[in-house]
Amino acid sequence: MKFNKYIFLFLLFFLIEFRGFYLVSWPSLLGGAASNKLGVAFYSLILFLAYFIYNKGKLKLGIFGNYILIFFLILFFNSLVSMYLFDYSITQVLWDVLPYSILLLYFPLCEIFKTERNYKLFVKIGQITISIVSILFVMQVYRYHGLQTLFLKIEEIIPISYIYNLTVPLRIYSVFEGLVRVFVILVAWKIIANHFKKSFFDIVSLLLMLVAIFYVDQSRYYLVTVLIVILSMYFIYNKRRLTLSSLLWTLILGTAGLFIISNKFGSISDSISDNTGSSFARTGAIEYYFNKIFTYPFGLGLHTPEKGTSLYYFIKGPDGFFNYDDIGIFGTLGSLGVPGFVWYILLTINLIMTWVKKLSSNVLITGLLISFLMSLPIMSYIDRPRIIALTLTLVIINNESAKLNRDGELIDD
Repeated sequence: MKFNKYIFLFLLFFLIEFRGFYLVSWPSLLGGAASNKLGVAFYSLILFLAYFIYNKGKLKLGIFGNYILIFFLILFFNSLVSMYLFDYSITQVLWDVLPYSILLLYFPLCEIFKTERNYKLFVKIGQITISIVSILFVMQVYRYHGLQTLFLKIEEIIPISYIYNLTVPLRIYSVFEGLVRVFVILVAWKIIANHFKKSFFDIVSLLLMLVAIFYVDQSRYYLVTVLIVILSMYFIYNKRRLTLSSLLWTLILGTAGLFIISNKFGSISDSISDNTGSSFARTGAIEYYFNKIFTYPFGLGLHTPEKGTSLYYFIKGPDGFFNYDDIGIFGTLGSLGVPGFVWYILLTINLIMTWVKKLSSNVLITGLLISFLMSLPIMSYIDRPRIIALTLTLVIINNESAKLNRDGELIDD
Protein backbone atom coordinates (compact mmCIF):
# COMPACT_ATOMS: atom_id res chain seq x y z
CA MET A 1 0.00 0.00 0.00
CA LYS A 2 1.47 3.36 -1.07
CA PHE A 3 2.12 5.85 1.74
CA ASN A 4 -0.07 8.93 1.40
CA LYS A 5 1.79 11.86 2.92
CA TYR A 6 -1.36 14.00 2.95
CA ILE A 7 -3.24 11.54 5.16
CA PHE A 8 -0.36 11.84 7.63
CA LEU A 9 -0.19 15.66 7.38
CA PHE A 10 -3.93 16.17 7.76
CA LEU A 11 -4.35 13.63 10.56
CA LEU A 12 -1.44 15.19 12.45
CA PHE A 13 -3.01 18.64 12.03
CA PHE A 14 -6.36 17.59 13.52
CA LEU A 15 -4.76 15.59 16.34
CA ILE A 16 -2.72 18.66 17.32
CA GLU A 17 -5.70 21.00 16.99
CA PHE A 18 -7.80 18.76 19.28
CA ARG A 19 -4.90 17.68 21.51
CA GLY A 20 -5.21 13.97 20.87
CA PHE A 21 -9.00 14.10 21.42
CA TYR A 22 -8.21 15.53 24.89
CA LEU A 23 -7.63 11.97 26.08
CA VAL A 24 -3.98 12.57 27.01
CA SER A 25 -2.21 15.33 28.91
CA TRP A 26 -0.22 17.81 26.82
CA PRO A 27 2.91 19.76 27.80
CA SER A 28 2.07 22.99 29.62
CA LEU A 29 3.49 25.04 26.74
CA LEU A 30 0.93 23.56 24.32
CA GLY A 31 -1.86 22.98 26.84
CA GLY A 32 -3.83 25.24 29.13
CA ALA A 33 -6.81 27.15 27.77
CA ALA A 34 -8.35 25.83 24.57
CA SER A 35 -7.57 29.20 22.98
CA ASN A 36 -3.86 28.30 23.23
CA LYS A 37 -3.02 27.49 19.59
CA LEU A 38 0.76 27.18 19.92
CA GLY A 39 0.65 23.52 18.87
CA VAL A 40 -1.02 24.38 15.55
CA ALA A 41 1.27 27.42 15.23
CA PHE A 42 4.41 25.26 15.42
CA TYR A 43 2.86 22.81 12.94
CA SER A 44 2.11 25.72 10.59
CA LEU A 45 5.65 27.08 10.83
CA ILE A 46 7.20 23.71 10.02
CA LEU A 47 4.85 23.06 7.09
CA PHE A 48 5.42 26.58 5.75
CA LEU A 49 9.21 26.22 5.96
CA ALA A 50 9.06 22.86 4.18
CA TYR A 51 6.89 24.42 1.46
CA PHE A 52 9.20 27.45 1.19
CA ILE A 53 12.32 25.28 0.83
CA TYR A 54 10.62 22.92 -1.64
CA ASN A 55 9.68 25.91 -3.82
CA LYS A 56 13.25 27.27 -3.62
CA GLY A 57 12.26 30.37 -1.71
CA LYS A 58 9.35 31.34 -3.95
CA LEU A 59 5.88 32.16 -2.62
CA LYS A 60 2.74 31.94 -4.71
CA LEU A 61 0.73 34.80 -3.24
CA GLY A 62 -2.67 34.26 -4.79
CA ILE A 63 -5.34 36.79 -3.85
CA PHE A 64 -4.48 37.20 -0.17
CA GLY A 65 -0.75 36.44 0.15
CA ASN A 66 0.19 40.12 0.19
CA TYR A 67 -2.35 40.80 2.94
CA ILE A 68 -0.84 38.07 5.12
CA LEU A 69 2.71 39.35 4.63
CA ILE A 70 1.62 42.92 5.41
CA PHE A 71 -0.15 41.65 8.53
CA PHE A 72 3.12 40.16 9.81
CA LEU A 73 4.80 43.51 9.28
CA ILE A 74 2.04 45.11 11.37
CA LEU A 75 2.59 42.47 14.08
CA PHE A 76 6.36 43.16 14.04
CA PHE A 77 5.91 46.92 14.32
CA ASN A 78 3.23 46.52 17.00
CA SER A 79 5.58 44.30 19.02
CA LEU A 80 8.38 46.88 18.85
CA VAL A 81 6.02 49.65 19.97
CA SER A 82 4.70 47.50 22.87
CA MET A 83 8.23 46.68 24.03
CA TYR A 84 9.13 50.38 23.95
CA LEU A 85 5.96 51.68 25.64
CA PHE A 86 5.37 49.00 28.28
CA ASP A 87 8.87 47.56 28.77
CA TYR A 88 7.85 44.05 27.71
CA SER A 89 10.60 41.51 27.09
CA ILE A 90 11.03 40.01 23.65
CA THR A 91 9.86 36.60 24.92
CA GLN A 92 6.65 38.09 26.38
CA VAL A 93 5.81 39.63 23.01
CA LEU A 94 6.91 36.59 21.00
CA TRP A 95 4.52 34.15 22.71
CA ASP A 96 1.58 36.38 21.83
CA VAL A 97 2.66 36.74 18.20
CA LEU A 98 3.42 33.06 17.55
CA PRO A 99 -0.24 31.92 17.24
CA TYR A 100 -0.57 34.11 14.16
CA SER A 101 1.89 31.79 12.42
CA ILE A 102 -1.21 29.76 11.62
CA LEU A 103 -1.86 32.28 8.83
CA LEU A 104 1.25 30.91 7.09
CA LEU A 105 -0.74 27.74 6.36
CA TYR A 106 -2.39 29.79 3.62
CA PHE A 107 0.60 29.29 1.31
CA PRO A 108 1.05 25.49 1.45
CA LEU A 109 -2.68 24.78 1.68
CA CYS A 110 -3.45 26.83 -1.44
CA GLU A 111 -0.99 24.61 -3.28
CA ILE A 112 -2.15 21.34 -1.70
CA PHE A 113 -5.86 22.03 -2.23
CA LYS A 114 -5.35 22.67 -5.93
CA THR A 115 -5.81 18.92 -6.21
CA GLU A 116 -9.50 18.34 -5.47
CA ARG A 117 -8.73 14.91 -4.02
CA ASN A 118 -6.53 16.46 -1.34
CA TYR A 119 -9.20 18.99 -0.38
CA LYS A 120 -11.86 16.27 -0.08
CA LEU A 121 -9.46 14.15 2.00
CA PHE A 122 -8.85 17.09 4.35
CA VAL A 123 -12.58 17.62 4.82
CA LYS A 124 -13.25 13.89 5.35
CA ILE A 125 -10.53 13.50 7.99
CA GLY A 126 -11.75 16.70 9.64
CA GLN A 127 -15.33 15.44 9.74
CA ILE A 128 -14.31 12.17 11.38
CA THR A 129 -12.07 13.89 13.92
CA ILE A 130 -14.55 16.61 14.84
CA SER A 131 -17.38 14.06 15.12
CA ILE A 132 -15.35 12.02 17.64
CA VAL A 133 -14.42 15.15 19.61
CA SER A 134 -18.07 16.29 19.58
CA ILE A 135 -19.28 12.95 21.00
CA LEU A 136 -16.60 12.97 23.71
CA PHE A 137 -17.36 16.53 24.83
CA VAL A 138 -21.14 16.13 24.79
CA MET A 139 -20.73 13.02 26.98
CA GLN A 140 -18.35 14.89 29.28
CA VAL A 141 -20.61 17.91 29.72
CA TYR A 142 -23.62 15.63 30.30
CA ARG A 143 -21.97 13.64 33.10
CA TYR A 144 -19.97 16.51 34.62
CA HIS A 145 -20.47 17.06 38.34
CA GLY A 146 -17.15 18.27 39.62
CA LEU A 147 -13.54 17.56 38.66
CA GLN A 148 -13.80 13.98 39.90
CA THR A 149 -16.21 13.19 37.04
CA LEU A 150 -13.80 14.24 34.28
CA PHE A 151 -12.61 11.58 31.85
CA LEU A 152 -11.15 14.11 29.40
CA LYS A 153 -7.96 16.03 30.18
CA ILE A 154 -9.70 19.40 30.34
CA GLU A 155 -9.05 20.58 33.89
CA GLU A 156 -7.21 23.65 32.64
CA ILE A 157 -9.84 24.73 30.12
CA ILE A 158 -12.81 24.69 32.49
CA PRO A 159 -13.56 28.23 33.77
CA ILE A 160 -13.13 28.51 37.54
CA SER A 161 -16.74 29.64 37.95
CA TYR A 162 -17.93 26.23 36.70
CA ILE A 163 -15.58 24.31 38.99
CA TYR A 164 -17.04 25.82 42.15
CA ASN A 165 -20.62 26.31 40.99
CA LEU A 166 -22.15 22.94 40.09
CA THR A 167 -25.69 24.32 39.92
CA VAL A 168 -25.20 25.60 36.35
CA PRO A 169 -24.50 23.43 33.28
CA LEU A 170 -20.83 23.19 32.36
CA ARG A 171 -19.77 25.41 29.47
CA ILE A 172 -16.47 24.98 27.60
CA TYR A 173 -15.11 27.80 25.45
CA SER A 174 -13.03 27.75 22.24
CA VAL A 175 -12.82 23.98 21.56
CA PHE A 176 -15.60 24.19 18.97
CA GLU A 177 -14.66 27.61 17.66
CA GLY A 178 -12.42 28.44 14.71
CA LEU A 179 -12.01 25.19 12.82
CA VAL A 180 -15.53 23.94 13.56
CA ARG A 181 -16.99 27.30 12.49
CA VAL A 182 -15.72 26.64 8.95
CA PHE A 183 -16.36 22.89 8.92
CA VAL A 184 -20.04 23.32 9.76
CA ILE A 185 -20.36 25.36 6.57
CA LEU A 186 -18.30 22.94 4.45
CA VAL A 187 -20.30 19.91 5.55
CA ALA A 188 -23.66 21.67 5.26
CA TRP A 189 -22.76 22.67 1.71
CA LYS A 190 -21.89 19.06 0.82
CA ILE A 191 -25.33 17.96 2.01
CA ILE A 192 -27.16 20.73 0.17
CA ALA A 193 -25.19 20.21 -3.06
CA ASN A 194 -26.01 16.48 -2.96
CA HIS A 195 -29.73 17.21 -2.35
CA PHE A 196 -29.46 15.24 0.92
CA LYS A 197 -28.79 12.04 -1.08
CA LYS A 198 -26.05 9.63 -0.02
CA SER A 199 -25.27 12.04 2.79
CA PHE A 200 -25.88 9.94 5.90
CA PHE A 201 -22.41 10.44 7.38
CA ASP A 202 -22.40 14.12 6.41
CA ILE A 203 -25.77 14.67 8.11
CA VAL A 204 -24.64 12.83 11.26
CA SER A 205 -21.39 14.80 11.47
CA LEU A 206 -23.24 18.10 10.88
CA LEU A 207 -25.73 17.31 13.65
CA LEU A 208 -22.92 16.37 16.02
CA MET A 209 -21.18 19.70 15.37
CA LEU A 210 -24.41 21.64 15.88
CA VAL A 211 -25.12 19.79 19.14
CA ALA A 212 -21.58 20.55 20.34
CA ILE A 213 -21.99 24.25 19.56
CA PHE A 214 -25.42 24.29 21.25
CA TYR A 215 -24.61 22.12 24.28
CA VAL A 216 -20.87 22.56 24.90
CA ASP A 217 -19.86 25.98 23.51
CA GLN A 218 -23.30 27.51 24.23
CA SER A 219 -22.63 30.74 22.33
CA ARG A 220 -26.00 31.95 21.08
CA TYR A 221 -24.60 34.41 18.58
CA TYR A 222 -22.28 31.74 17.15
CA LEU A 223 -25.14 29.24 16.86
CA VAL A 224 -27.48 31.74 15.23
CA THR A 225 -24.72 32.74 12.79
CA VAL A 226 -24.24 29.11 11.77
CA LEU A 227 -27.99 28.53 11.32
CA ILE A 228 -28.38 31.70 9.24
CA VAL A 229 -25.48 30.63 7.01
CA ILE A 230 -26.91 27.13 6.47
CA LEU A 231 -30.40 28.45 5.68
CA SER A 232 -28.95 31.10 3.36
CA MET A 233 -26.99 28.50 1.41
CA TYR A 234 -30.05 26.27 1.18
CA PHE A 235 -32.28 29.09 -0.10
CA ILE A 236 -29.71 30.38 -2.59
CA TYR A 237 -28.98 26.94 -4.02
CA ASN A 238 -32.64 25.96 -4.24
CA LYS A 239 -34.14 29.33 -5.17
CA ARG A 240 -35.55 27.96 -8.44
CA ARG A 241 -37.00 24.88 -6.78
CA LEU A 242 -38.58 26.49 -3.73
CA THR A 243 -42.36 26.40 -3.43
CA LEU A 244 -44.63 28.42 -1.19
CA SER A 245 -45.21 25.42 1.07
CA SER A 246 -41.48 24.72 1.49
CA LEU A 247 -40.85 28.38 2.29
CA LEU A 248 -43.64 28.29 4.85
CA TRP A 249 -42.29 25.14 6.50
CA THR A 250 -38.79 26.62 6.60
CA LEU A 251 -40.09 29.77 8.28
CA ILE A 252 -42.04 27.72 10.82
CA LEU A 253 -39.06 25.48 11.63
CA GLY A 254 -36.68 28.45 11.70
CA THR A 255 -38.93 30.36 14.08
CA ALA A 256 -39.30 27.28 16.28
CA GLY A 257 -35.52 26.84 16.33
CA LEU A 258 -34.93 30.46 17.36
CA PHE A 259 -37.60 30.11 20.04
CA ILE A 260 -35.88 27.02 21.46
CA ILE A 261 -32.50 28.77 21.48
CA SER A 262 -33.96 31.86 23.14
CA ASN A 263 -35.85 29.73 25.65
CA LYS A 264 -32.73 27.74 26.49
CA PHE A 265 -30.19 30.55 26.70
CA GLY A 266 -32.20 33.77 26.96
CA SER A 267 -32.73 36.39 24.26
CA ILE A 268 -30.44 36.45 21.25
CA SER A 269 -29.73 40.13 21.78
CA ASP A 270 -28.30 39.28 25.20
CA SER A 271 -25.77 36.98 23.53
CA ILE A 272 -23.68 40.04 22.82
CA SER A 273 -22.64 39.74 26.45
CA ASP A 274 -21.88 35.99 26.37
CA ASN A 275 -18.22 36.08 27.37
CA THR A 276 -18.31 38.87 29.91
CA GLY A 277 -21.63 38.48 31.65
CA SER A 278 -22.98 41.94 30.89
CA SER A 279 -23.61 44.19 27.92
CA PHE A 280 -21.86 46.91 29.90
CA ALA A 281 -18.60 45.00 29.61
CA ARG A 282 -18.77 45.06 25.81
CA THR A 283 -19.95 48.64 25.39
CA GLY A 284 -17.56 49.75 28.11
CA ALA A 285 -14.66 47.93 26.43
CA ILE A 286 -15.43 49.50 23.04
CA GLU A 287 -15.53 52.98 24.59
CA TYR A 288 -12.38 52.34 26.66
CA TYR A 289 -10.20 51.07 23.79
CA PHE A 290 -11.57 53.62 21.34
CA ASN A 291 -10.53 56.43 23.67
CA LYS A 292 -7.07 54.90 24.13
CA ILE A 293 -6.46 54.99 20.37
CA PHE A 294 -6.15 58.79 20.44
CA THR A 295 -3.18 58.42 22.78
CA TYR A 296 -1.89 55.07 21.48
CA PRO A 297 -2.64 55.02 17.73
CA PHE A 298 -0.51 51.90 17.24
CA GLY A 299 -2.50 49.94 19.79
CA LEU A 300 -1.94 48.57 23.28
CA GLY A 301 -0.36 45.36 22.03
CA LEU A 302 -1.33 41.69 22.27
CA HIS A 303 0.33 40.84 25.58
CA THR A 304 -1.69 40.59 28.79
CA PRO A 305 0.45 41.70 31.77
CA GLU A 306 0.54 39.87 35.09
CA LYS A 307 -2.80 40.06 36.86
CA GLY A 308 -2.99 42.58 39.69
CA THR A 309 -0.35 44.94 38.33
CA SER A 310 -1.17 48.52 37.37
CA LEU A 311 -0.28 47.71 33.77
CA TYR A 312 -2.79 44.84 33.82
CA TYR A 313 -5.61 47.23 34.73
CA PHE A 314 -4.38 49.71 32.14
CA ILE A 315 -4.67 47.08 29.39
CA LYS A 316 -7.78 45.31 30.73
CA GLY A 317 -9.69 48.36 31.96
CA PRO A 318 -10.09 49.80 35.47
CA ASP A 319 -11.95 46.71 36.74
CA GLY A 320 -9.82 44.23 34.81
CA PHE A 321 -12.55 42.54 32.76
CA PHE A 322 -12.26 44.15 29.31
CA ASN A 323 -11.13 41.72 26.61
CA TYR A 324 -10.08 42.32 23.01
CA ASP A 325 -11.81 39.13 21.87
CA ASP A 326 -15.19 40.21 23.26
CA ILE A 327 -15.61 43.16 20.91
CA GLY A 328 -14.69 41.87 17.46
CA ILE A 329 -13.07 44.34 15.11
CA PHE A 330 -12.99 46.96 17.88
CA GLY A 331 -10.68 44.61 19.80
CA THR A 332 -8.38 44.61 16.77
CA LEU A 333 -8.38 48.41 16.95
CA GLY A 334 -7.46 48.28 20.65
CA SER A 335 -4.67 45.70 20.31
CA LEU A 336 -3.14 46.40 16.89
CA GLY A 337 -4.17 50.05 16.62
CA VAL A 338 -5.07 51.95 13.49
CA PRO A 339 -2.76 49.87 11.23
CA GLY A 340 -4.43 46.59 12.27
CA PHE A 341 -7.92 48.08 12.03
CA VAL A 342 -7.30 49.50 8.54
CA TRP A 343 -5.78 46.16 7.46
CA TYR A 344 -8.89 44.29 8.61
CA ILE A 345 -11.21 46.74 6.82
CA LEU A 346 -9.21 46.46 3.58
CA LEU A 347 -9.21 42.66 3.82
CA THR A 348 -12.99 42.71 4.31
CA ILE A 349 -13.42 44.96 1.28
CA ASN A 350 -11.21 42.63 -0.80
CA LEU A 351 -13.26 39.62 0.25
CA ILE A 352 -16.49 41.35 -0.70
CA MET A 353 -15.15 42.60 -4.04
CA THR A 354 -13.77 39.15 -4.92
CA TRP A 355 -17.22 37.71 -4.23
CA VAL A 356 -18.98 40.44 -6.25
CA LYS A 357 -16.67 40.17 -9.27
CA LYS A 358 -16.16 36.41 -9.40
CA LEU A 359 -17.93 34.28 -6.86
CA SER A 360 -21.41 35.68 -6.27
CA SER A 361 -22.90 32.51 -7.78
CA ASN A 362 -20.75 30.25 -5.57
CA VAL A 363 -22.99 29.15 -2.72
CA LEU A 364 -20.19 27.87 -0.48
CA ILE A 365 -18.22 31.12 -0.73
CA THR A 366 -21.41 33.08 -0.04
CA GLY A 367 -21.87 31.09 3.17
CA LEU A 368 -18.26 31.61 4.26
CA LEU A 369 -18.55 35.35 3.57
CA ILE A 370 -21.79 35.68 5.56
CA SER A 371 -20.12 33.97 8.52
CA PHE A 372 -17.07 36.26 8.25
CA LEU A 373 -19.18 39.43 8.08
CA MET A 374 -21.45 38.38 10.96
CA SER A 375 -18.36 37.79 13.10
CA LEU A 376 -17.11 41.37 12.80
CA PRO A 377 -19.06 42.95 15.71
CA ILE A 378 -18.09 40.53 18.52
CA MET A 379 -16.19 37.51 17.17
CA SER A 380 -13.27 38.74 15.07
CA TYR A 381 -11.47 36.18 12.90
CA ILE A 382 -8.21 37.74 14.16
CA ASP A 383 -8.84 36.43 17.69
CA ARG A 384 -6.66 33.42 18.52
CA PRO A 385 -9.45 30.78 18.54
CA ARG A 386 -10.56 31.88 15.06
CA ILE A 387 -7.25 32.46 13.25
CA ILE A 388 -7.57 29.03 11.65
CA ALA A 389 -11.09 29.99 10.46
CA LEU A 390 -9.64 33.05 8.72
CA THR A 391 -6.86 30.97 7.16
CA LEU A 392 -9.19 28.32 5.76
CA THR A 393 -11.65 30.95 4.53
CA LEU A 394 -8.89 32.73 2.58
CA VAL A 395 -7.56 29.44 1.18
CA ILE A 396 -10.97 28.26 -0.04
CA ILE A 397 -11.90 31.62 -1.58
CA ASN A 398 -8.52 31.88 -3.31
CA ASN A 399 -8.77 28.36 -4.72
CA GLU A 400 -12.37 28.71 -5.88
CA SER A 401 -11.40 31.88 -7.71
CA ALA A 402 -8.35 30.20 -9.26
CA LYS A 403 -10.50 27.24 -10.27
CA LEU A 404 -12.75 29.55 -12.29
CA ASN A 405 -9.71 30.89 -14.12
CA ARG A 406 -8.32 27.41 -14.83
CA ASP A 407 -11.69 26.19 -16.12
CA GLY A 408 -11.94 29.20 -18.44
CA GLU A 409 -15.26 30.31 -16.99
CA LEU A 410 -13.90 33.67 -15.96
CA ILE A 411 -10.56 35.28 -16.70
CA ASP A 412 -9.12 38.27 -14.85
CA ASP A 413 -8.82 41.46 -16.89
